[in-house]
Amino acid sequence: MTNSLKELHEVSLMKHLYFPNTKKLRDLAFRTLNATKFKTAFEQKYTSNRSLWLVKDEGIYLMNCYKKDTEFLKKDFVVYARGFNPNTLDRGLVWDRSYEISRDDFAENIPLNATMIKNIVHGLDLHIYISEKEIRVHTFGGK
Repeated sequence: MTNSLKELHEVSLMKHLYFPNTKKLRDLAFRTLNATKFKTAFEQKYTSNRSLWLVKDEGIYLMNCYKKDTEFLKKDFVVYARGFNPNTLDRGLVWDRSYEISRDDFAENIPLNATMIKNIVHGLDLHIYISEKEIRVHTFGGK
């Protein structure tokens, strides 16, 4: 199997989380692009590596993890993956779907480079592929 076919096969075995480009996602991305410090999940430390938190508890969503050190960065954002919002879908269905992703609740830093964040700000969707071994992040599609 060639490397590209092997990679395609590995991605096909991963769970896909789709975050369509919405105003809320663009606002989160824009603030993330302008922030300079980002909290590491479950630790009391910050890093300069841009990231968002991917959270699974009641649903699956992205959340800001930047340090709220300016008035511009004070607002919190929660952006649900399509099909994982317990506020708009049946909670039992969301629980079942979330359980397929992971049996445990989690918060994980998802690193994003400046190009990926700008892609979101300019209208591309965010796609996260997740398995027990790795997380892959892509921006494509959208407006």
